[in-house]
Amino acid sequence: MRRQLVLRFLILFTVIIAVNGCYTFSSLESARVLDPGHFEVGMTYSDLTYHSESEESDDASTHIGFQFGYGIAKKINLRLRYEMMDLEGFDNDWHSLFISPKFSLEKDRLALSMPLGSTFGEDINSKDYWQVQPGFIATLPIHDHFEFNFAPKALIFFQEDSDVLVALNAGLGFSTDFSLWAIRPEVGFLFDPGEKDYFHSLNIGLSIYK
Repeated sequence: MRRQLVLRFLILFTVIIAVNGCYTFSSLESARVLDPGHFEVGMTYSDLTYHSESEESDDASTHIGFQFGYGIAKKINLRLRYEMMDLEGFDNDWHSLFISPKFSLEKDRLALSMPLGSTFGEDINSKDYWQVQPGFIATLPIHDHFEFNFAPKALIFFQEDSDVLVALNAGLGFSTDFSLWAIRPEVGFLFDPGEKDYFHSLNIGLSIYK
């Protein structure tokens, strides 16, 4: 009963709030999945920089986020992620919301994720930004308290004629007990394979598991 109520809340909250999508592309998680009935709460921070073809760089945005994950079945999680984005050159904050099913392919080593979401706020045409981000998360344990994570993904926008973008995220996980909590520093890159300009991000996340 509790699991059904949480699942209904996640789906309803996403339908009510999500209205389009933007450049939220960090991963900040490992390939582990929660056991059924268990959950994760977390906070995230990202700083994005834009690099032009002429090799000039500019601050793009900073993101502060919250996330909630839930084990809905064996080897399947559902994750809700919200971010408030402060964009350079805009007076108003933008907001992004993604809901992501996650499927374990190899226990604690490899998972498939499928974030679906959007960005919303003033001065945004919501029809241009719906997106899905299929990708993999690979985890390599280095030590009982230390791991390496690599998460490539594609950003596929629903808007007709939009280019498919590619994101590459690599990060570390630190914890005295990964079943209880983890700190995750990460670096990410977002680019259009047909272009020379790109974004890079410096990210950090804290997750608590129950």
